[in-house]
Amino acid sequence: GTQNKIMTDLLNLLQWEEKPAILDDIDFETIQDYSKKMKANILIGNSDGKFITEKEGIPLVRVGFPIHDRMGGQRKVITGYNGTMALLDEITNTLIDEKYGSYRKMMYDKYFKDEEKERESVEKSNKLQEIDEKTATHPCYSGGACRNARMHIPVAPACNIACNYCNRKYDCNNESRPGVTSKVLSPEEALRRFVEVKQKVKNLKVIGIAGPGDALANFENTKKSIELIKQVDPNITFCLSTNGLMLPYYADEIVNLGVTHVTITINSIDPKIGAKIYRNINYYGVQLTGEKAAEILTANQIIGLKMLSKAGVKCKVNIVMIKGINDEHIEKVVEKVKECGAFMTNIMPLIPAEGSAFENMLMTTNKELNELRNKCGIHLKQMYHCKQCRADAIGTLDNDQSLEFAESGCGAKAIENNESDRVYRFAVASKTGMFVDQHFGHVENFYIYSFENDKAEFIEKRQVKKYCAGNEDCDDKEGLMRDILEAVSDCDSLLVMRIGYDPLKELEKSGVNVIQTCGRVEEGMRQAIKVLGEKRVATCM
Repeated sequence: GTQNKIMTDLLNLLQWEEKPAILDDIDFETIQDYSKKMKANILIGNSDGKFITEKEGIPLVRVGFPIHDRMGGQRKVITGYNGTMALLDEITNTLIDEKYGSYRKMMYDKYFKDEEKERESVEKSNKLQEIDEKTATHPCYSGGACRNARMHIPVAPACNIACNYCNRKYDCNNESRPGVTSKVLSPEEALRRFVEVKQKVKNLKVIGIAGPGDALANFENTKKSIELIKQVDPNITFCLSTNGLMLPYYADEIVNLGVTHVTITINSIDPKIGAKIYRNINYYGVQLTGEKAAEILTANQIIGLKMLSKAGVKCKVNIVMIKGINDEHIEKVVEKVKECGAFMTNIMPLIPAEGSAFENMLMTTNKELNELRNKCGIHLKQMYHCKQCRADAIGTLDNDQSLEFAESGCGAKAIENNESDRVYRFAVASKTGMFVDQHFGHVENFYIYSFENDKAEFIEKRQVKKYCAGNEDCDDKEGLMRDILEAVSDCDSLLVMRIGYDPLKELEKSGVNVIQTCGRVEEGMRQAIKVLGEKRVATCM
């Protein structure tokens, strides 16, 4: 405010060559950043500044309140003639100590450069720059890179923990969620699949290992797959996902393999909460349950995260938001992983997988999810564009091409070609008719389109009553669903941005194919046609 303006005017009058920074209402983390940036020689402030001294080596002259790590701080006089002179003497003596304390090192660094250390420093700098460049092209780590493709190679079938929200299926073509794949590949098969995909998907930037189990519970397969693909394409970005149980034991090998991005799923840092999420863990052949299991898992996740972050690996932390279990705890998880070096967090809604212990849990709404993301975004960068991909996903985040490369007896492409003349009809949840951008429960008008020969044609708008219209309509969900079913009964698929678990199951039970997507309407319809073709492949297998 006024004081800042007075200081700025005064400093302008003095016309110093170095422009000082005048900051107001800031925390110690910001002060630490500015101290490094401006190459400060000395800190003046209370004892809380010692943390900057510990981390950056800048000496601290203790002035003000509180001074809790020195004797006599409360009797120290810094005002008046004698007090001012004493403070100036202390500042001067601190600067003299700092000068002569670092004089030999400064002269050595200036005239006797350690070539080996200098080379290592340059290599480290180049490596960090390379990782930053790869981060900018990684579709999960950078929202601006969504047009780049990634390929998940399902080479890790085994898992060493049992989550209450997990039910892995290896042979389901029609289910789109983590832990699902149509086939588990050997490292050699993964290499052949990569070569085939690389030839056809020109914007492929990332190879990810995301299960269907855990990448580190199958480390030999993971390691061999990376080594084989690296021989063919050493510049591809390698990324893996893990629950983190074995992370401290494989962190160094992960770095040596050239993996630059790692996703760790950390759903809690409180063993009491973790015990509600995990049924058991298998730790070196010993099965553990309850809080003991959650305590070991959390400790290893945190240690592994610190090790990778220190080595320069970009770490994303996935957190599954489970209403009534960890939703009130997630902000603390975000704060903790930030402290340990995480690059970003990805808060994901629970998918109540059929057959899992949490199959009847309530789903998180988009509003609840984004409110929590916004809240946690104050602490750390958040991911808003996650698609919760399968373990064999291929293509961009909004266009899964895995079906094109699936091994099938009847041939997905043949079915697609045979039906190229077919006219499809779609109902779209949209505010304007341009984008799939509405939650199912908020729709009052479905946009109806026909789609033929890769061209969309708008037919009409069909009015329906909102499925989520407030408490007054809660008792008539059956009637609302009946009206919606009637409105879309002649459509091949219903395209929505997001839909709750219960209405999704109700629609599927009635034979309505539901596609959850976002983006332009035309792209959503193309995606729906691929899914319809995939279901036909699954039927004839």
